[in-house]
Amino acid sequence: MANRAASAMSLRSQIKENYLTCAICFNPFDRPKALPCLHTFCLDCLRDFVTSRGYENMGKFPCPVCREDTTLLPQGVNGFPDNYYITSLKDTVEKPARPAPPRPDGDPMGFASRPYNASAPVPTRPPDPVPPRPQAPVSIRSPTTAEGNWEQVPSSGPELLYPSVPDIAKVPETPSPPCDQSGLPCTAGMLLKFGKWASTINDFHKPYGLAVGRNDEFVITDRGTEYANRVLVFSKSGELLSRFSCSGQHTKFACAAMTRENNIMVAINNTPGNAIMQEYNFDGKLLKSYGEFYRHDKPSGIAISSRNHVAITNLVGHNVLLFTDQRKFSTKFGWKGSGDNHFMFPQFVVFNHKDYIIVSDSGNDCIKVFDSTGNFKRKFGEPGSASGCLSLPMGIAVDERNNIIVADAGNFRVEIFTSKGQHIRTLVKDTDLISPDVKPLNVAVTKGNNIAVLFSGPQFAEVRVYSWGGGSSI
Repeated sequence: MANRAASAMSLRSQIKENYLTCAICFNPFDRPKALPCLHTFCLDCLRDFVTSRGYENMGKFPCPVCREDTTLLPQGVNGFPDNYYITSLKDTVEKPARPAPPRPDGDPMGFASRPYNASAPVPTRPPDPVPPRPQAPVSIRSPTTAEGNWEQVPSSGPELLYPSVPDIAKVPETPSPPCDQSGLPCTAGMLLKFGKWASTINDFHKPYGLAVGRNDEFVITDRGTEYANRVLVFSKSGELLSRFSCSGQHTKFACAAMTRENNIMVAINNTPGNAIMQEYNFDGKLLKSYGEFYRHDKPSGIAISSRNHVAITNLVGHNVLLFTDQRKFSTKFGWKGSGDNHFMFPQFVVFNHKDYIIVSDSGNDCIKVFDSTGNFKRKFGEPGSASGCLSLPMGIAVDERNNIIVADAGNFRVEIFTSKGQHIRTLVKDTDLISPDVKPLNVAVTKGNNIAVLFSGPQFAEVRVYSWGGGSSI
C-alpha cells in the first residue's frame, strides 16, 4: 500500500513538472491561456512577453515555443481561451492522495481477527534473492536521509533500481577521443556525450543547472520531481561518480556553481529557514546554508566571482541579488521591465574574468552586462532568428578569453559572442532535429576551453561536449 501511495505521488509530481509548468517562467501555470498552436502559458507571462517586445503594436507575435505567428485578438492576450484542460489537470494533481480506509475493527492488517496460536512461528518476509556480483564489486552511495547519511547500494543485477556505476578509481584520466558522428544532428565537433532521460535514479528527469569542477567534473542539478530532486556528478569522461538529494523535504535545487574549494554551491528555494543557497561537498554532505528571509523569492542562476562574491538571479523580483565573500546579502539590482536596468525573467548569470556580471534576460531576448556592483555596461541581442539575434536565451558561460557562450533556446542553437557582444559563430544549430522540441538549456566551459551543452526536451536529456578552443575576444 505504501509503495502504491508513493508511486501515485511520484506520478503526480512528474505530471506537475512535465505538463503543468509554464515555458516562460518555469513556474506552475497561473491562469493558463492556450494559443492557436496549442502551446499554453500563464496569462501574465504571455502579456509580458507581448508588451515588452512591442508586439501589441504589430498585431501579431511569435509563439515563445514554436515561433509560429499568432494574431492578437481585439481583447489582447486576455482574449485567448483559457486552457480548462490544464486547469482541471492541475486541480486533480494537487488534490492530496486519499489514504485507504481502515478496517472497521481499527486493525488495518486484520491481525485482531486472526485466531491466536502461541506456538505458531512469527511470519517473516523471505530474504530478497542476492543477485550475482561482478568480479570487481562496485557500489554507489545513496542517501537514506535528507543529508549526510549513506548506505551501500549494490550496483549489479538488471532488476535493481540503481544501474551499474564504475569505480571512481578506474575512471580514465584522459578525455574520451572525438566522437564526431557525421550525418547525425548536432554532432559536428562533438567530443563526448553522456546521460539520458529515464525514470531510474541515476538518469536525468528534468536537468537544469550545469557547472564544471576543478578537475573537469560535470555537476548537473536535476529538478525532476519532489522525489527526484538531486545533484549528479560525472567525471570528465562522462562516468557517474556520485549523486545526492537536497536537504529539506520541499527544498528545490536551481543552478549550481563551484566554490574555490571545489565544493558545490546550489541556489535553492522552499527551504526551512528560508535559505537561498546551500554548500555541499562531492559526497553530498551539507556544509552550510546561507541567507534568510527569501521565502518570496525564486532563485534560478548562481555564479561565484574571482573575489568569492555570489550573484543569484531572482525570477520573482526580476532582479539579481549580490552576496559578499562571507555570503552576506550586499545589494540587488534590476526590476521588472524592458529598459537597460530592467529584467524580464533573468534566468542565468555568470562572472567574466573582470568580475563583470553577465545575465541572460530571457524575457527581453538579450544578454546584459553589469560591473561588479550592478551598474549597467552594455547589452546585446534582440528578438529574432537572424545572426546575432536571440530568442529566450537561457544558460550562459564565459571561456578563457572572455567570449560569451549562450544557450539560445528559442532558436534551437548555441551562439558564441565576444565580450563586447559581437557574434563570432554558431556552435550548435537545429537542436530540434535531435528530437522534437529539444533545446539547449544550459552551457559550461571545461578546463580545456571546450563547451559542454545540456540539452533538454520532452522525454529527452543529455550533455554533449563540443570542441571550441576559442578565438581572440574583442
